[in-house]
This record gives sequence, structure tokens and C-alpha cells, in this order.
Amino acid sequence: MMLLRLAQMGTLLLAVATFGCQGPKWTIQQSVTPDPVQYGAEYTATCKVGGDLKKVDHVKVQIQGAPGEEAVVLRDDGKQGDQKAGDGVFTLTEKPPVEAVRGKYDLEFIACDAEGNPVMVPSFRVLDEKGEVLKEVGAPAEKGKESAMLPLSTMCSIMLEKWEVQVVVSPNPLLIGKKFKATCKVSGDLSKVGSVSAVPVVASEGVDLHDDGQNGDETAGDGVFTIAGVLPDVIEAEDYDIEFIVYDKQNEMISVPYFAVLDKSGAVVKEVTAKAEAGKAAKAVDLVAPITVTAKRPAPEKKVAKWSVQYSAKPDPIKIGKKFEVRCKLTGDLSKIGWVSAVPIVAPEFSMELKDDGKAGDAKAGDGIFTIVSTPPGEAEPGQYEIECIVYDKNGDPLQVPSFTILDKDGKTVLKEILPKSEGGKKAATVEASSIITVNLE
Repeated sequence: MMLLRLAQMGTLLLAVATFGCQGPKWTIQQSVTPDPVQYGAEYTATCKVGGDLKKVDHVKVQIQGAPGEEAVVLRDDGKQGDQKAGDGVFTLTEKPPVEAVRGKYDLEFIACDAEGNPVMVPSFRVLDEKGEVLKEVGAPAEKGKESAMLPLSTMCSIMLEKWEVQVVVSPNPLLIGKKFKATCKVSGDLSKVGSVSAVPVVASEGVDLHDDGQNGDETAGDGVFTIAGVLPDVIEAEDYDIEFIVYDKQNEMISVPYFAVLDKSGAVVKEVTAKAEAGKAAKAVDLVAPITVTAKRPAPEKKVAKWSVQYSAKPDPIKIGKKFEVRCKLTGDLSKIGWVSAVPIVAPEFSMELKDDGKAGDAKAGDGIFTIVSTPPGEAEPGQYEIECIVYDKNGDPLQVPSFTILDKDGKTVLKEILPKSEGGKKAATVEASSIITVNLE
């Protein structure tokens, strides 16, 4: 009886032991360092596999969402960064490819056999960096059925940090005493960036650019650091070498393994990579973008004639048989003006010529006030008359000007502004300097 009970207990213990051994014997554990991966610097990807290593030849890493991309292969051969061959730790140390862009990448680590096929297992455990179980993949087979086979794989996400600096100064060349704007667009981990300074090489101090949405900066926090203002008159007209230096939030210069300097179109004009010294790892380089700008004195501004016309007639009303005076005061480039004609619209044969020659009632020659003193013709009838006043140039052609204003009697109030009109979809460049006035005759 005792022997029977012992036999039953042994059977039970064997069953428990057997059930306990049905858990996953395969494990997979991945890591990518550093985090984030730095463009231009080496990173190391490892995948530690636990199980029957005879079935595992290599581990491939595939970028999710990019099926056409060639997978990266990790090997356990003691080469390319792998520390020990055959220990189940598959490794690759290399730099990100040249065409890689900054951002987030989802990676799948897949254990493969010698033919490149995924190693299929009934179940496995995914371990974290400390070797603790993150999750168990797969389930015990149902009674009478075989376990479903699964590829031995795991996923992770990494960030690729790629630093770029793009400096744009406008206008170029800078004009002394005029407005300017300089921007420095920084691409990379902006959480590390505190400020940007523009420091002339010949000076010990520079000016700060800000990314706060104020004083010319368009959007706060977009990585575009800006300074805008007027270039001081004390600046000398010459070329200046200026370094745009990127600082962290502790006001220390940011150092990276690699960065690219871009021109205003976004094309790479310079790549800066940390170089390794003999027997030592590569050092980081300061995030500094040098440019050369030219400052010059602006050319003297040409004074553009601003044309205006002011008419007056007195007395008002004009008396038949009595003298009257019509004056046309012009401002603009008087050297272009020949005379002014006053043409009654209903009786063009009685046109009058106003001159600025100091004669026949004109008070002063060359002062821009064209005058005529005359008497209405005897056959004129009382009433209101519209008179077109036309300004002629020295060649006897109606004067063409970009625009002009008609002023009131006070010489200050603008009654009307005459601008070129569009014809056939094109805007005319000039307008004829003419207008209509109204006089009363009694």
C-alpha cells in the first residue's frame, strides 16, 4: 500500500515537473545604444538570443513601414563590434546611412537561420535591458493539437538625431543704416537648445538670436532663431566673418558628433564630423556655423518728384468785360514743364496758355506758378464753364507722370489722386497730367 502511494506521488511530481517545463525556453533581448542614435556617430545594436543557438545563424533588423529597405544584419562572430563569438549576443556597430533622415524609427529584430528564414518557435519570452520578462509570446498547445509556430522576434523604437544649421541673412549685402534680418534654423534635439549667438570673428562679443515669437521671430519654439533690426551707422563697410554658435540651456556650447551646414535653399554646403585621434574614440565638435556677410553703404536715394496741381481763378465769379486771373501751381520736376493750357470744353478755340516766365501777369519766373491774366471774349455768355487744364512738356507733348494729386485752394487738402489705369490686363506706367476745373462767368 505504501509503495502504491509512493508511486502515485512520484507520478504526480513528474507531472508537475513536466508541466513546469512547458514554459518558453526561447528568449530574445534587444538594445540600441546610444539613445538617441546620433547621425555621423557609431551606434551599436545587439540582440541576445536564448535557446537552441544551433538554429540561429544571424539576426536581421528590419525598419517597419519600409519593406524595400535592406535589412541590417547582426552576427555572433566576434567581428564588427561583436565581443565574443558564439555567446548568443548578435551585434553590429556602424554609423547610420548617409541617406537617413532624423526622426523616429520602429525596428523589428528577427532571429534567422542560415538560409535567412525566421526561426520559428512555439513560444518565447521578450526580456528588457535588465533581463526581466517584458512579455511572453505564444501559448501552450490545445489537447491533441500541435503548438502554433511563431517567428522569434521583438520590436523597439529609436530616435535618430541629425543636427543641421541653416543661416540666412537678408538683405545680402547688408545696408548700413537700413533694416536687416538674420535667422539660424537649428534641426536636431531642440529640447537641448537654449539660444544662438552671432559672433563676429574679430569681436569677443556678439548678439543673441531668439526663438520666442517676438522682435521679428515669426513662431516661438520652431527652431528658427531670429534677430531683426537696423544695422548701426557705426558699422564699417567691409566683409565680416561671423560664427553662429548654438548653446544649450546652461549656456554651454552644444557639441555633437556630426552636423551639416545648409544654404538658404536647404542644400548642404558643409559637413562637420568629429575625427578620432590615434587610439581614441572620435570627439564631438561644437555646433557652430560660420558665414561671411558684406556690409555696405546704401547708394544715395534718388528723389522722386511728387507731382501735384493746384488751380485757382479769380475773381469768382469772373465778370464779363473785366480782367480775370487763372493760376496753376505745380510741384514736381519743373525742368520738364513747358507750359499749361486751359481749354474750355465747349469752346476749345478760346484756349489759354499759362506761363511761368515772370511776364504778362506772372509774378515770378520759374517758381512753378503758371499764370494768365486776360478778359473774357465779348461773345461769351454767362454761365458755368468746365475748363480742361493740360500740362505740356518742353517738346509740346502732354506731360506723362507716374501719378499726381489735385490740391484744394489751401494747398494742403487733397481733392483727388490721379493714378495710372489698367488696360488689357496691364497696368499703365504713367498718366497724363491734366484735370478739369469749373469756373463761373457772369
